[in-house]
Amino acid sequence: MAFQKTITLQNNFGENSILSDCYCKVTRVVGNKEQVYATLEIQNKDRNKVYESKSYGFEPSVADNSKNFIAQSYDYIKSLPEYAGAVDC
Repeated sequence: MAFQKTITLQNNFGENSILSDCYCKVTRVVGNKEQVYATLEIQNKDRNKVYESKSYGFEPSVADNSKNFIAQSYDYIKSLPEYAGAVDC
């Protein structure tokens, strides 16, 4: 359920680095029906180096036909402007 995306991150020198075809996956989901926090790990395309981990919070849907919290986490993260155009993999 991961996705790929070219990501721009600031390096240790304050300069932007463009990292193409990053592998992005949710590695942790915690919360309840009021608030869910998902940790997204951004790795290189070979999946052997972690560039960054970020945490995102959102209010999940608990309707009977809702996706599980992991799927909702991916949907929420991919709805953010910084992940526009992400491709599922």
